[in-house]
Amino acid sequence: MPEWRLLNARLTVFVAPDTVVPPTIWRDLVGEEPEDSSVQRSTATRIESGPFADGTLKLQIQPMRIDWAYEPVGLEAREGLPPFIGPFPAAADPLIQFGHRWAASAWFPSVSRVAVGFTLLSPTRDRETGYQELSQFIDGVPNTPDARDFYYQVNRPRASRAGIEGLQVNRLAKWSVGAFLVFAVAFDGASNPSSANSTPRYHLHLDLDINMSADYQGVIPRGSIEGLIDDLFAAGQEISEHGNRL
Repeated sequence: MPEWRLLNARLTVFVAPDTVVPPTIWRDLVGEEPEDSSVQRSTATRIESGPFADGTLKLQIQPMRIDWAYEPVGLEAREGLPPFIGPFPAAADPLIQFGHRWAASAWFPSVSRVAVGFTLLSPTRDRETGYQELSQFIDGVPNTPDARDFYYQVNRPRASRAGIEGLQVNRLAKWSVGAFLVFAVAFDGASNPSSANSTPRYHLHLDLDINMSADYQGVIPRGSIEGLIDDLFAAGQEISEHGNRL
C-alpha cells in the first residue's frame, strides 16, 4: 500500500466582501510576528509567512477569501521525493488543530464555505508499478507498459457528517503518477557549472480538494466550524486510504 507523504496542506474560508481582517491576526493566532509580510495593492491581497510546526505557514488574505497554507521548509529531497512535511495524515494535524484554535478565537469571521486541500505523494519503483498501485484506488488505470500521462479526476460528493442540515461535501481527487528529477551540479577548475540529470524517481500523486458545496445557503453556525473542519479532514483521509470507489 502507498505510504503517503504530505507535500502541503491548506485551510480556506470564504467570507463576505466587507469582512475586515484584523492586522494582528498572525500574531494573535501564531503567537509572534510573521517573518515576511507584503501587500499587493492591485489585487488587494495581503500575504504573511513564518515558521510553523515542521514547516512554514503562509497566510493569504483576499477579498472574500482567507487561506492558511502549510508547506515544507527547505529544498532537500527525501525518499526520492520533492521536499515534504511528513507522513500523512499525522503531518497535517498541526494545521487542523490550528484551524480549531482559530475557530475558537476572539476573531473568527462569518463564513459561508470552508475547504481543506492536501497534496500527497508516495514513492513507487517505476511508472508501471505506480499504475498498478493506483488501480487499488480508482478504475480505468491503464495496464500496458507503454502507457503514459494517465490522469484521473473525480468528485464524489456526500452529505456532511458535521451535523449541518442540508450540507453536501465535495470530495475532489486528482490521481496520477509523477516523476521527480534531481540535478547534480559540478564545477570544473574554471568554476564553469555543468549538470546531469539523475534517474527519474517515480511517485503516486494525489491532489485533494475537500470543500463545502456552493449550494449551501447562509452562514455556517460558529459552533459547527471545528466539527466541519474535522469532517473535511476525515474525508481526505478516507480517500487516501480507500480511493474514490466509496
